[in-house]
Amino acid sequence: MALRLGLGYGRRRSVAGGGPAPVPLIASVNAEGWSAEYAVPGDLPAFVTTLPSEMGPDGGSPKTVSVMRAGYDATGATAAYAESRIITKRKRQVYPNYTLATTATVALDDYVYSTDVIAGVTNNSTETSPKPIAAWVMPSRQLVGNSVHWELIAFHRDFRSNRQVACVRVRANDGTTQTAWQTVAATVISTLCEDANPVEAYAGDLDVSALATGAFWLEAEVYPWIGGAASVLKSEDLWAASASPREFTRRYFHRDTALAAAPPLAYVKNGGSDSTGVWSTNAATALATPFATVAGATSAITNATRGTASKTGTGARIRLVDNTASNSGTNGTSFPQGGAGIVIERAPGTARADAVMNFAGSLRLGLTCSVAGLEPHMTFYDVSLGRSVNTQKFYGESGTPIGLQFWNARITDTAGGQYQQNGNGYFFGVVFTNTIHWLGAGTGTQIRITRGVTADLNTTQIEPWIVIGSNLSRISAASATDPTKGVIYYANRFLLMNAYGPALAISAGAIGDVMTGIVFVQNLAEIIGGHANGAPGLRISSDNQFGDTVHTIVAHNTITGCSGTGRSNLFYDEGATTNNRRKHRLMRCVGNIHAQLNTKADIYVGGGLGMTDEAPNRTGQLAYSHGVGSEGEFSISCSADSSSTGGGFSPLYPGRRASLGTSLSVNNDPLFVDNKSMTSATDYGTGGGDYHLQGGSPARNRVLARGLAFDLGGAARPTSGLDASGAYT
Repeated sequence: MALRLGLGYGRRRSVAGGGPAPVPLIASVNAEGWSAEYAVPGDLPAFVTTLPSEMGPDGGSPKTVSVMRAGYDATGATAAYAESRIITKRKRQVYPNYTLATTATVALDDYVYSTDVIAGVTNNSTETSPKPIAAWVMPSRQLVGNSVHWELIAFHRDFRSNRQVACVRVRANDGTTQTAWQTVAATVISTLCEDANPVEAYAGDLDVSALATGAFWLEAEVYPWIGGAASVLKSEDLWAASASPREFTRRYFHRDTALAAAPPLAYVKNGGSDSTGVWSTNAATALATPFATVAGATSAITNATRGTASKTGTGARIRLVDNTASNSGTNGTSFPQGGAGIVIERAPGTARADAVMNFAGSLRLGLTCSVAGLEPHMTFYDVSLGRSVNTQKFYGESGTPIGLQFWNARITDTAGGQYQQNGNGYFFGVVFTNTIHWLGAGTGTQIRITRGVTADLNTTQIEPWIVIGSNLSRISAASATDPTKGVIYYANRFLLMNAYGPALAISAGAIGDVMTGIVFVQNLAEIIGGHANGAPGLRISSDNQFGDTVHTIVAHNTITGCSGTGRSNLFYDEGATTNNRRKHRLMRCVGNIHAQLNTKADIYVGGGLGMTDEAPNRTGQLAYSHGVGSEGEFSISCSADSSSTGGGFSPLYPGRRASLGTSLSVNNDPLFVDNKSMTSATDYGTGGGDYHLQGGSPARNRVLARGLAFDLGGAARPTSGLDASGAYT
């Protein structure tokens, strides 16, 4: 139904019996969705022809357009939301006339979707609300009884009411029977694993008592605040599309109440025997006849007299009694499992530090899985692992990789080199000593989630798919095995970053690639320096990279440093050739503290690269350059060309309530409580600072759009008024 919304601006016309009615400020929304044609060009105020000015006074009463938007509520039911799009400024012309405004085209503060309705205005937008970006963040492939715990995180550019999405719903399915949907709208601080930083998640405990004994899966749907049916993210759609287990698709478990109550047990301890050790569902019996090694225990599980042949490996638990050695070998027989994998855990009464599985050589257990499409799994829970020789590895079978889950574990590796072959890693609450190559992508392997990890990377790489709740020191460049799948960096502290290499680099890999779904939310990057004008702290499609980006959320990050060191290089459309033009759409940049804020497009190409003929084609970041989707941005230094706005390296307009540095030498100081990051070209930091904001910080009171309930320290974010920029409220 069309709405008659009085806007209070523009010329008026008479309506019979109703007096003058408002003429909408805009006549039409353009196809790109973020610009519009002003309804009465002759009424454009004179001051908007000066490009840096806004249509309305910042913080006052800007000119707005009322929009009715289709979406969803906290139950997953359809809803409609009234919002206001703010007219921020005239859209500029492209190079070489970039200092001039267009005749009547104005930029909006954010996108109008094709499903939005503006009374009296023609909506030509071709943009639609994207699907949320989500991930399961709990261990799976577990043996359960009548209940299963689940957790996921979700993000969307149209966040509101201190939540990223309206709701999520989850159900269990055994292929014949499905549970009722469990709908969750509020987030909680998770206690599932030993996170290094609080992780805000959607979570629930689902009753699965109606399901049959055997394997089942969880499936989920994520409902954005704004969007139609095509904007709902469904895990089953990804499963049908044969998505990788790394993506937001099914997560499997195994239900067996009897087996969960009395799983097959084997104990491993010094002095045990692989030839006489016994599996038993009775803990005392198993403890009385322990094995010497994990490999020996797995080899014996199907033994007619010492194993539990009818149980196979589904949910089997190997308990470490002490600091065991000689854990190596190859199983000569298949070690099958169903929906749940084997668990290696500490024995009751043994401290985690004393329950250690040391490698003596490579461990090849011959694991297989009877559930079609699933890789076999091992979970190391509440134990320690030790590795000292580069050739000591976990081996999966060719064509049947092994899934390795480490949950509340401690890992010491003095060897270096890849620790697995034909395997994929999942980390939940892990503390590393000398972690080299455990978190980085390797040949034929993936690191599918890095949650709650504490590690000194010593300038080695991580695989940046799902990195949450972690403290990672001395991180180097990130490298993904599939850069088109998007990434999630959330609730991390990246410490002691020495800026000798690009630390958090995100880019599509080749010409024509489209990277969909980039999340960089509520992280701290502590840049201590290493040399003047060092590497960026954050790169999202920057210098000489390729491919487009769609749906990027950069919110509430604190990136320290100054001048060029630790800078943010965002949404570039440049390059020395004509075949790598890029287009960036549906970005949302809210409440970040940057060391420096840089972007490049037509102005830079015409000036910095001197490609004047090509420059007018480099307009793929104009939405970002006009502040679309941006709010409360703060930078310590000005951009690389000594400009706050409108230069070849800087956005024309950084969004409402922004504060960008105006100097490369005098900092726009956010007043951290204890700043131990780099503060000048010659003043390197020592690290270990406190990056909460002092009471009088100029980074406070800048963010109206609220998408998180908690900050990086777990403190509640405000539910009204203006929030602070940065990771801490």
